[in-house]
Amino acid sequence: MDHQEFRGILLRLQDRLSDHDRKRLHFFFGNDVPRRIRDDPTLGGTLSLLESLFDQDKINEQDFTLLINALEQICCFDAAKVLKDHMKRTKCHNDQKPTFEKLSSLMPSGTMNELLDDLEDDRCAIKYDELPLENINISMTVNKKTNVGPPTIITTQINNQQILSINSIVFISLFVNRKNVVDTLQYDVHRMNNLTIERGNETNETIQFLSEQVEMLEKERNNLPVRIGTRFCGEGGSYFDDSLIKNFTCAHRLRGMSSQRHFHGSNWFQFHYSSIDRPDPILPSNVHGSKKFDAENDISEQFYLDDDDVVLKVQVVCKKTEYYETDKTYSVSAIRGIRLFTGKGRISAPIESTDGDLYTEQFDGYYAAYVTGRAGLYLDQIQFYWTRASVNSP
Repeated sequence: MDHQEFRGILLRLQDRLSDHDRKRLHFFFGNDVPRRIRDDPTLGGTLSLLESLFDQDKINEQDFTLLINALEQICCFDAAKVLKDHMKRTKCHNDQKPTFEKLSSLMPSGTMNELLDDLEDDRCAIKYDELPLENINISMTVNKKTNVGPPTIITTQINNQQILSINSIVFISLFVNRKNVVDTLQYDVHRMNNLTIERGNETNETIQFLSEQVEMLEKERNNLPVRIGTRFCGEGGSYFDDSLIKNFTCAHRLRGMSSQRHFHGSNWFQFHYSSIDRPDPILPSNVHGSKKFDAENDISEQFYLDDDDVVLKVQVVCKKTEYYETDKTYSVSAIRGIRLFTGKGRISAPIESTDGDLYTEQFDGYYAAYVTGRAGLYLDQIQFYWTRASVNSP
């Protein structure tokens, strides 16, 4: 794949990215590109981001694994698949070489043609008894430049005269050519066995190389600036992304959470964010869920981190929830409890509802940056985004 073709693919790929996708992509590469590019999630800004990755040789037309991984991390799997398919086709094109040579190319020069001519001449009705054998004196001069393959016949002598004819060639090939075919084929088999051994060694080397590449990619994955967590629970409600809050930057991280306490579980959640550089002001998210089901005795609980603290682990409870509306009963899967664990050993309040499915998530060396998900009457789905602790750590 040449340079212009690869850039054309990247241009067409832009149609698959929404504005939200671009913001997440810029956030992902926040530590790899200049700030002016990182904070410009427009089409032009994204193209500048790609150009910056080209300039740093982090991607090129032969290897763009970093970009594929970034698209997968921000859940743009269709765009990642396009690049994966092109990478496979490029690799197949570069590696497309014949495994074995044809038998005719392995045989000494002229042998195959002589064999075919010999077989053709065998079908000719030659009457050897018509030849005056008692007067024939056959002599051959052999070119032995190589110790394999049939000899090259130069002349034959009949009645002391130098004659080269079809009959004499056929006659001589009956005694010489055919005998050496066996030697030639044995030599070819020996060569092909050697080629097989060589190919086997090359295969082992390739397997070793790929294993090393997989190990290297696994190490790189564990050192990514951003890790995307699991999508917990259902698919109801509308999508939200807390990183789109006004004034939210790559330096912000999850600072706290507000929720409703109820013995059946929380109906709504609100998250709070602050910058690593400036703990104040704290940016509140929208309320995810609805307060319409709150009872008078329900308690709204708040949990805030210290300025130099971060969330290192979360627990989420997902359960089937029934609610009544317009004389009908509906059942949805919703988040009914969230618990935060901080680096300083602090833990938010216990989850009231314990009869659902409990999930725990953490990544060694990462802290919670922000959340995305889906919400309607309840918090239907949640997904945490984690930042590497060495990047903008408090």
